[in-house]
Amino acid sequence: MKDPSRHPRAPRRAAAVAGAFYPESTARLQVEVENFLKRGEDDDTSSGTVRALIAPHAGYRYSGETAGCAYATAQRQDAVERVVVLAASHRVAFRGIDTSSYASFSTPLGDMMVDRDAVARLLDDPLFCATEEPHASEHSIEVQLPFLQTLFPDATLVPLLCGYLSPDDMDHAATVLAETLWRRNTLWVVSSDFTHYGASFDYLPFTEDVHSRIEDLDMGALEHILALDSQGFDNYVESTGATICGRTPITVFLRMIEKKDPTLIPRQVHYTTSGRMTHDTSHSVSYAAVVFREPDQAPPSPPSISRSDRQALLRIARAAIVGELGGESAESAIPDTLPNTFVEQAGCFVSLHIDDSLRGCVGQLEASESLFVEVMRNACRAAFHDPRFEPLTLSELDRIRIEISVLTQPRPIPSIEDFQVGAQGLILTSGRHRAVFLPQVAEERGWDATTTLQRLAAKAGLHGGNWQQNCQLQVFEATVFQE
Repeated sequence: MKDPSRHPRAPRRAAAVAGAFYPESTARLQVEVENFLKRGEDDDTSSGTVRALIAPHAGYRYSGETAGCAYATAQRQDAVERVVVLAASHRVAFRGIDTSSYASFSTPLGDMMVDRDAVARLLDDPLFCATEEPHASEHSIEVQLPFLQTLFPDATLVPLLCGYLSPDDMDHAATVLAETLWRRNTLWVVSSDFTHYGASFDYLPFTEDVHSRIEDLDMGALEHILALDSQGFDNYVESTGATICGRTPITVFLRMIEKKDPTLIPRQVHYTTSGRMTHDTSHSVSYAAVVFREPDQAPPSPPSISRSDRQALLRIARAAIVGELGGESAESAIPDTLPNTFVEQAGCFVSLHIDDSLRGCVGQLEASESLFVEVMRNACRAAFHDPRFEPLTLSELDRIRIEISVLTQPRPIPSIEDFQVGAQGLILTSGRHRAVFLPQVAEERGWDATTTLQRLAAKAGLHGGNWQQNCQLQVFEATVFQE
């Protein structure tokens, strides 16, 4: 691991744009930020945990209200322990992403400590560096800090300035950031203004109906952002020449959530331009606020199966095995009138145990037949076709204990930290490799979440290398019952 201490390290990055982009007075700055947040409270009534924001970084006179609308959506969240600010370097050219060599960033509201452990992990990758120069006078991270210090005074900071990144660099950065920093306790802030119009920006694609055409240009970009379409967004900016200073951070962020959490729900909560504020058609910068939330829905409940129906399914499973061993047909164990539960489709597994040892386990995550048919089929497969074991013999029949797990629909999770040991089953997919543990597996063996993932990776045939950077995790709940 690269040692961040070998880089020239200033203990504190002093405020560079206080008094210019926002008030230098502590009291005045605090009042101004609180007023912006208050104005934004009624602009978005959506529910669901906010995981990320796109917020502008201009002077508060112009962009403060828009930023306030973005941050107001997250102000009731108390679980934010770390904030990643992903921004563009405006003054210093370099290749890669600079995490800074500072221990803290200062504003008139105090110091925000840098998460040096997170920075050190990023520095394992050669695309990331830690220096002072790009950050020293950069405003795109600094103007976000007073809002963060007001809402999350104890949170740490991961400051990320993007220099030049090729398309491959952006894809690689998205993978590294997703694996290293995408956690439930972390809020992401993508710092970006939108179209910069005027001769001073060397961007005059039109001179008539300026305000409306600027807005149309921005809405085209936002359309791709709201669709979580990183390639479409990048292509749009390339084809239109739209002067969006955070183009690279936005693209990296969109690629990251495409990989890690494509279920996020984006919503635009504010938009304005400096040109409309000043009634100036010769010079204008656009500001947009976008919020990315987790879906606000409870996880699916395991199927409700009555005690009598559970016993009937266990009898059907045993009868199917007996039938394969030459006994009477399993049909004799099927009730004349089938309960609704039996004819519904649900993924299920059938496990066989002798004493405390597994003797077979087969199932599927998604059903193609009715539940009772899948139970019969999986019971026979577990007894006679699990490749890990010899086929069950008649002499073992009275010794086996049958266990059935009826599953909910799998759903993705962003990281192993979101896995609940004992309450959820876990699915790992990495390329052609896939493996699953039922909810009871980790709990019975006393594994924590990380150990469960490691054992599941081994079960999938993944050893060493960077498989975690390319894996997708899913969880499910189960109704489990046994003889």
